[in-house]
Amino acid sequence: MKKRKRILFIANVDWYFNLHWLNRSLAAKELFDEVHISFQITNPELTSNLEGMGFIVHPIKLERKTLNPIKNILTLFQIKTLIEQVKPDYVHSITVKPNLLSGLICKKSKTNQVMSITGLGRVFSNKKLKSRTAKLITIKLYSLISKNNNNKITFENNDDLETFSKYNIATTSRRYLINGAGVDTDEYEYSKPLFREEVTSSFKILFAARMLYDKGLENIISAVEKLKGLNITIDVAGILDHDSDNAISLETILKWHEEKKINWLGSVEDVKPYIYACDIVCLPTKYGEGVPRILIESASCGRPLITTEISGCRDIVINDHNGFTIPIDDSEALAKAIKKLLLSYPMRVSFGKNGRKLVEDLFSQEIVLKKTKRMYDNDLTN
Repeated sequence: MKKRKRILFIANVDWYFNLHWLNRSLAAKELFDEVHISFQITNPELTSNLEGMGFIVHPIKLERKTLNPIKNILTLFQIKTLIEQVKPDYVHSITVKPNLLSGLICKKSKTNQVMSITGLGRVFSNKKLKSRTAKLITIKLYSLISKNNNNKITFENNDDLETFSKYNIATTSRRYLINGAGVDTDEYEYSKPLFREEVTSSFKILFAARMLYDKGLENIISAVEKLKGLNITIDVAGILDHDSDNAISLETILKWHEEKKINWLGSVEDVKPYIYACDIVCLPTKYGEGVPRILIESASCGRPLITTEISGCRDIVINDHNGFTIPIDDSEALAKAIKKLLLSYPMRVSFGKNGRKLVEDLFSQEIVLKKTKRMYDNDLTN
């Protein structure tokens, strides 16, 4: 098969692209002569590393949280100019704002586009008037953009796919389910959970995510405080996201660390040692995710999981099989789930094995990359 010339990935920010999309972009090199990537740059060293891998990087100014129409129009024109300059055979946009802004450009220019839905987020979960209004606008724009017959949409979980089906956004043949980012099961290899001698042992819960209140860290702290008879440390690793209005400040994190409510690890390059050292990985998020990468990685490593009954999370955590799913914002239910797992080593082992099997069957990097390349191939071979 002859390669097409160019693909242009458009994401919101550099660290997100590097964490979640690097492997899929590297796989695109097998199908395209040039792989261009564009995002807001926060770390020039990261940009340099990506350029060293052969990517052509284009910085854009994209503020994720702003609803300021002037700023968004300026970003829209940046993307329009970029697409005109690169002349890609494919634009692959990632997350809401890049999807909508580049989608409008691609619809007008009839450019091939893939939009990746990486979770519907707070806009679809929050019941406040501002969020409900933003949800309606988002649905209208996605509906408009999907009238471009050169447009495809990928989803990381079934719930999001069904939501778009409900609103008749794109035809069935242009919707693709590709389960999360995928993990390298050889790198994130299975390891039997640690055996604790007795109830008085020191247990570890790992929370690894962006430092946002909606990720549920406070719920873990509250749940652990209810479990007076157990010695539990909450290891916390993650990225400080200053662009989000939901961010937990570093000052608050350090305060919790000093009060010994958490053990703050900071932003870690390699999370694997902390997964292997913990007894449970917990992410009680309050809004729809794609499929959280930390849950896939931890399941691959054989650790039991606790998360909430919400889209994306319930795709990787099957209740009472490889972990527990609990109601949103329910510290009492979370405490019960933690206690049940910590007091049963056989359950932790069983859940860990089940999680590993689930990743091998659905969420491995090999499966995800094969599905992604097949999606491109459907057009590239025509």
